[in-house]
Amino acid sequence: MIKQPSVEECLEMLGFNPYDTVYDFGVVKMDKIKAKFVLDNFNYNNRKINLNQRVTIRKNIEVNMTDKNDMSTGWIKNGEAMSFATDPDRGTNITDFQHRLEEIVYNDLKVDVGWATGVESRSFTKAAPAKSRTPLSELEREFKGGVAKIQESALSQLVKRRGLEYNIQTTVEHYKIYKTVVDSAVIDGTAFLKNAGKWTSWSNKFIAWIAAMDYIGKKDVALSLLKMLEDEVDNTKLTTTTAKDLIDKFCSWSGQWMSNTDRSNLVWCLLCRAADTLIKEPSGKLQIDLKQEKFNDKEYMKLKGVFRDIMFDPNNYLQQTTKLAA
Repeated sequence: MIKQPSVEECLEMLGFNPYDTVYDFGVVKMDKIKAKFVLDNFNYNNRKINLNQRVTIRKNIEVNMTDKNDMSTGWIKNGEAMSFATDPDRGTNITDFQHRLEEIVYNDLKVDVGWATGVESRSFTKAAPAKSRTPLSELEREFKGGVAKIQESALSQLVKRRGLEYNIQTTVEHYKIYKTVVDSAVIDGTAFLKNAGKWTSWSNKFIAWIAAMDYIGKKDVALSLLKMLEDEVDNTKLTTTTAKDLIDKFCSWSGQWMSNTDRSNLVWCLLCRAADTLIKEPSGKLQIDLKQEKFNDKEYMKLKGVFRDIMFDPNNYLQQTTKLAA
């Protein structure tokens, strides 16, 4: 058995007895001294500290600060507790919360932290884990009418293509902003994909692009291109140079060597440059002005046209988003 502080020392430092086998709960005003006391004495049976998780917690605290001079104001009371379990061989240890305690120490926070004693040590492996929260589950919680996966997926693509951060913390606010264009794009995109099934695997990209074009006031151009692509698939109808060129370029450039991310970028860039072509010549008689070596050059692509117009801040684009497609 490892040597741990006495009950008296714990009561003096924390105000409660972590060794208590009674299933009990409370709240402690946690500071860096108390947090270090817990980490030093009750963290012998836990996962390895993950620096990425610490960074995630720190960013979450920073984004939620109500006082820019006091990081403690960014601490969210989410109901999760610092729980203590006793094992006959490893003593009493926290079952979780170590990363948050590390951040309390690092940032010298003073915050309310829930605690629980009498937790069973077998909870590490025997208890069913909580279902992970995702941006979709957050949208489903906030919008009781329901948000379909296709809507969330299109929203994700739209936000990332604009160069903005998309995660569980931002998804609700983004949907409030883009709900109208995303929901409308789902209808138009679904109808298009029904008639042009060869693009089904890129449904979320097409729908996000329609929404983006709608957001910048160019939905008519998007719908015109979709109609041309439909006609290109239907061999009984007249085809256009622009639509045919888009398909030819995609098929010849997206070989097996290309990663999924690059292929996704190719679809987006071709759609944007095809839209530029139709704005210049609505009849669709022109080829798309895009060279193969340039489609993945974000500095080049952001110089002009709807690709640039869709961005929230083109001049800061590469700093905001380093990976365009998931």
